[in-house]
Amino acid sequence: MPPGPAQVFGENLHSMAEHYLATHEIPDQSRKEGRLFVEGIPHLPKRKLEPHEIEGEVRFTFHGVPWIGYYDWKEFDICRIGDHKTSSDPKKWGLTAEQLPKDVQAAMYAFGSGWPRTKLRWLYYSKKSSNAYPVDAELTLDQAEEVLTNYVPQTLEMQRWFDTNPATLTIEQLNQIPNDPKSCDMCGRGCDFAAHCQLIKPQSLIRTGDTMAANDRVAALQAKLNAIKNAETPAVNPPESAAALEETKTEIRNEAPAPTPPAAEPPKEEPKAADPAPAQPEPVAKVETTVAPADAGKPKGKGKAKTESERPANTGTSTGGEPEPYPAQFPTLAQLATTAKQLGAEIIIRFPAN
Repeated sequence: MPPGPAQVFGENLHSMAEHYLATHEIPDQSRKEGRLFVEGIPHLPKRKLEPHEIEGEVRFTFHGVPWIGYYDWKEFDICRIGDHKTSSDPKKWGLTAEQLPKDVQAAMYAFGSGWPRTKLRWLYYSKKSSNAYPVDAELTLDQAEEVLTNYVPQTLEMQRWFDTNPATLTIEQLNQIPNDPKSCDMCGRGCDFAAHCQLIKPQSLIRTGDTMAANDRVAALQAKLNAIKNAETPAVNPPESAAALEETKTEIRNEAPAPTPPAAEPPKEEPKAADPAPAQPEPVAKVETTVAPADAGKPKGKGKAKTESERPANTGTSTGGEPEPYPAQFPTLAQLATTAKQLGAEIIIRFPAN
């Protein structure tokens, strides 16, 4: 499997560090790895190290199981072992001074050094903030042994598999090895063997949703795979691991927390049926009234105000059933309005010139 960009970056920085520890020559500053490495120089040994102090290894046997580890530098004069650690965000993923003494890698270095007390320095390089800082701890031989003892059951099981299986195992055989789903996302970027493993899923799915922890979702997938393997009646076309993963992707997406529904809108009132258009009134007669000026006395000339009318084909009627008569005398405006309202007539009022 070809190394990813993060691994290549780390390997390049380690190569620069190895050269610096032996020569104290500043690495190429035109490269990002070189610029980040110089941030850690204040926390590196002040003297040039001997070849056997750079990129060495520790070997020992513990409870019948051989252990081997590789360190980046080892200062024999002050009994300190150091390791370069690159990370996008070491404040998030790195160890603290309280956690480092309990780390299995630190315990392995301390136990394998043979020193009564070992100083440890993890030098973290942050690619995100472009700085570096050390995390220091000390472990006695007894403390290191206590930490390693916690890992005896796992190492014995690993050794048993190594002894009872051929040197080259198939993917199917490897998938039968007991696993710990809690380790699938330990480094925050998923396992390098995700493409070949039936247990884990792409990192984007491991981080989907908050209703189940990543480890719980992985454990649920393991149970599903076990059910497939232990089915009494095998399928005619057994699902490949990729097909099983596709099914689980759908389940995981369904387990993701449902989006918060938008605030319910008040129910919309159904449009009411339009009121029927009012019946068009039948043509009405016009009432023309000639009104004398308000300040005039008795009408002049022929002396009477004239009222001409044509009744509509269907007029309103009085309580007696007969059409209401027009007033015989000169009407007031109030009387005229009342009569027009009763008849539904259109009124035209004309004022003659004096």
